[in-house]
Amino acid sequence: MDTSDSGSVSSSTSLSAGQSGRKSQNSLFRQRSNLCSQSMIQSSNPPISQPIYPPNSQFKNPSYHQSISQTDDNQSVNPSPSALAISKSLPPVNQAVNQSLIVRAEAARAASEKKLLQLLTELVQTERKYVLDLEETCRMYLPLAGWDYARRTKSSERSRKPRRRSSTSSVSLDTEEDIIKHPSKQQVRQMLGNIEELKDYHERLMLPQLEAAVLNGDSSAIRGLFHGELGKLSILYGRYCINKTRSSLIVEEYKDYFALLQFKRQLPLRVDAELIKPIQRLTRYHMFLSSLSKTSLELGLTEAAQDFSIALEGVLTAANHTNMMMWIGRMKECPLELASQGQLLKQGRVLTRLLKTRRKSFQGLRTKSVPGTQSYLLLFQHSVIICRESSSCDDNIDPQLVYCTHVSVNQVRVRDTCAEDDITFELQRVEGTRGLQVNPLQEGALARVTCQNEQEKDTWVSAINCEVKILRNVAKSLTNTYLSGLI
Repeated sequence: MDTSDSGSVSSSTSLSAGQSGRKSQNSLFRQRSNLCSQSMIQSSNPPISQPIYPPNSQFKNPSYHQSISQTDDNQSVNPSPSALAISKSLPPVNQAVNQSLIVRAEAARAASEKKLLQLLTELVQTERKYVLDLEETCRMYLPLAGWDYARRTKSSERSRKPRRRSSTSSVSLDTEEDIIKHPSKQQVRQMLGNIEELKDYHERLMLPQLEAAVLNGDSSAIRGLFHGELGKLSILYGRYCINKTRSSLIVEEYKDYFALLQFKRQLPLRVDAELIKPIQRLTRYHMFLSSLSKTSLELGLTEAAQDFSIALEGVLTAANHTNMMMWIGRMKECPLELASQGQLLKQGRVLTRLLKTRRKSFQGLRTKSVPGTQSYLLLFQHSVIICRESSSCDDNIDPQLVYCTHVSVNQVRVRDTCAEDDITFELQRVEGTRGLQVNPLQEGALARVTCQNEQEKDTWVSAINCEVKILRNVAKSLTNTYLSGLI
């Protein structure tokens, strides 16, 4: 080996030993991810003939491009100068065997790098396709709900506006569809749920930030995107999933109408296939981030692998929440529109005794107690719901919930000391806000809730009282604003 080769080996060895921190690993990930900029950006930018590398990129070495191109053409891979130096230092007997192992290792690494770039490219491409699919669904079906979607999309203002009514007074498009039973505008709105809100969220936030993170090769930005948006993802997709059961019932009831609509407009997919895509999207995120973490670990990019793992944890948390919301949405005999009850704040298994109110008297409110049963207590932003498990449910599946009773947050009062033990509290229905008429026979004690321990009881009482306080503060603020406007 000449002096230049030995100098390059010693300098590369000292560089890898001195820059093993997060900064060097992020730069390596950034250098590899820039290779996919041509295929990822060609839909929005002019084609890129050569990959763009950072100023001090180690992949400007022609030997790296030669090894990658030879791997793509299924040809033999030329080992790097460092690999040749290691091979020459081995005993002559083992040089042939180790040379083959080194070539195989170089080919495997090149294949892993190619897989990493493909995963990043597909992540962005599928996100773009998802946004286009949501936009197409909104364009085709929102007008049936009486919303002028075309006029809204042409507006330059990005803030949310009140939905404008369409000039058409009927969902039907022509005389043939008039013969077939068609859904009302309200039913179409219930069928679509908050799909337009999902479309706006991904179009304005998720897609631009994901494109920038992949283009810059910044794995920490991908981690920050999914981990930082965990709350928003859970709220938006939770609201969509809790409405899935009601949406499916509407689609099934009017399947002939939607089949005719699909035929006349030459739509490629049925409406139920379009509406299932938001539920499938979180699963796609799971698959991509899991593969990215595994591939980065194979390449020795431990910091990038950790970033993808943290992003994956956020997606799994959001997916678990949406699964729970879909389970709650299958509740039987529920008179409420669960999708309009706000965010699910707390849920859990408790022992409840429903108290049947008889009538008010001067001595106070007398109630008739019902024996305690295993129940689920659900706290939404707008209501507290008590439901029970169906006795006919299979042990191998999630229990079927059956509605028992509910009380609005603006009418609830918690009595935390109502029994001889310290693990029971009482839910009471009160008159509520001024001007709200409540049936006198419905006032008074609603149910007694028994928790597993005192700490769980205190958590429930605190959570319910916190929501009541927030609602009262909002009502007080709105009242003050209204009164100040009259002065």
